[in-house]
Amino acid sequence: MPIDFSNCEILTPKNPRELQRLYEMLAEVFPAENKLFEDIIIGAHTLYNWTPYTLYHAGEPAGNVSIVMFQLQAEGRLRKIAGIASVATPECYRGMGIAKHLMNHVLKVIDAQNLPSILFTSLPRVYTGLGYQLVNQEVKQTAAKRIDTADGLPVQRLEHLTREALDTIKRLYSETLTYEGKLLRDEEYWRLYGNAVNNSGKTEFAFCMSGDKVSGYARLEYESDRVLLEEFYTSGESPEINAALWNWVCDAAAGKSRFLVSIALPLIHPLWNFLQINDLSLMPETGVEREVFMVRMPQKESIAWLAELQWPLSDKF
Repeated sequence: MPIDFSNCEILTPKNPRELQRLYEMLAEVFPAENKLFEDIIIGAHTLYNWTPYTLYHAGEPAGNVSIVMFQLQAEGRLRKIAGIASVATPECYRGMGIAKHLMNHVLKVIDAQNLPSILFTSLPRVYTGLGYQLVNQEVKQTAAKRIDTADGLPVQRLEHLTREALDTIKRLYSETLTYEGKLLRDEEYWRLYGNAVNNSGKTEFAFCMSGDKVSGYARLEYESDRVLLEEFYTSGESPEINAALWNWVCDAAAGKSRFLVSIALPLIHPLWNFLQINDLSLMPETGVEREVFMVRMPQKESIAWLAELQWPLSDKF
């Protein structure tokens, strides 16, 4: 039955005790992220550019919706955008209209700033009613097939990102591949990025070495029947670097008895052409149910500049 919202209040937790209780609630709702929230509590951190709006009932958090502020490259400039995250209702409070009540509250905050908002969801019908539109994400798949090279470059595999490795990734990300929708990743973003991937238990990286220098990196995630290639950045369009990193992806897949690679990269990424030149056929992804990407625009603003946005899944950390 619906809850009596007149007996509730929506607040942004700020003191350590309030934040700890919120993180504990989020860890209950999202058990896969439990280790991440534990580390945040221990380190007395907050999440990146993250403003939680928490509904309290009888002094306890009964639901939450957060706004995460991003800047991304679009139409030749940086544009501000509001992400919706941490939509959570504890099991004992579900079915009472709490999430909808919080979403309406949060959307008023976003609309007051005249900002677009974005989200990933497995329940698109819920958000369509709030003004969100689907933006298709062209994740593709291919066989985990190595590319023959006469003299392959060495590749360093990383199951854990040290501070030095993270600094190398930051450099390559900032220096390579400009595309619509590329995020401005600041120091705080990278801190949480490193924390999130190190706690995931299913993410790996590889560095391609040219002499003593790291000239490219790739990031993948192990899924039940495939690997998901989420990042692939190189210094220049070198076939040798592309081949070395691609072969690492295929070897990693084979090592876990996976025979498919799903690729979630920007539409302009040179890897697409490289794979086609090397006779690897790409097709729309099948056999996986992913969350869909949705956008809500301010009144009277066209969705045009976001309608073709390919949002790399890595930008969810």
